[in-house]
Amino acid sequence: MIGQDAAMSILAKDASASPLTLTIMTIVAVILLPIALAYFIWSYVVFHKRIQAKGAVSE
Repeated sequence: MIGQDAAMSILAKDASASPLTLTIMTIVAVILLPIALAYFIWSYVVFHKRIQAKGAVSE
């Protein structure tokens, strides 16, 4: 928010985290996001086969 008084205004550069923190968060996200997505896909495939058992009634 940009206020009339300079002491009361908050700019995006003042509200954001430090560059080091943003860099670390980016590295962690780049490493962990594909792992999480791979796990979700794997668990979907495994349990999708389990749900489609023989003799099950499908709608």
